[in-house]
Amino acid sequence: MATDRPAALVVDDETALVELFAVWLSDGYEVVTATDGRAALDAAAERTEGFDVVVVDRQMPGWSGEETLEALRADGCTARAAMVSAVDPGPDADPTDLPVDRYLLKPVARERLTAAVDDLLALSSYDDAVRTHFALAETRATLASARTRAEAVGEGTVEALDASVTRARDGAWNALDGFDHETATAAFAGMTPAGVAVPDW
Repeated sequence: MATDRPAALVVDDETALVELFAVWLSDGYEVVTATDGRAALDAAAERTEGFDVVVVDRQMPGWSGEETLEALRADGCTARAAMVSAVDPGPDADPTDLPVDRYLLKPVARERLTAAVDDLLALSSYDDAVRTHFALAETRATLASARTRAEAVGEGTVEALDASVTRARDGAWNALDGFDHETATAAFAGMTPAGVAVPDW
């Protein structure tokens, strides 16, 4: 049954741990659990609303955490993801080699897990706001190139789109409230299409 609360998918082969994580997150999230990759894929297929955040163990029998996320992505899951592992990737590890937004070392404290998931939810909201911003910006640019500005201005179309683009941009920026300026600017730049300047806010 759908709720207004954000949804988190928690995947770990340790039943006691996955149940503990579910309890920790249950105050703010609708939590669905799975104890292996295939069960996670089945859970995602059954939930038409999708998930906002995925928390997955890196080392599991059958599919690994990476393989589980790969299968979820292939099935259309766009949720931000945190990976939990007892193995430290080391100081020289490249974080871009992992298909996740957060890497948490076991044992994971309750405060650290909830803070990480809350951050991922904020970034997920930001993703939606940025997509809206760039969709409107692209529409405005297409319109401006397809007609002369004088024709468009006569209909008030460009002005209306300009206002919508500004509101969408502000919404994207506000979605990052609570993040430091450097992190927020970097996140915005990471989703900016090639050739589009990142605003200096």
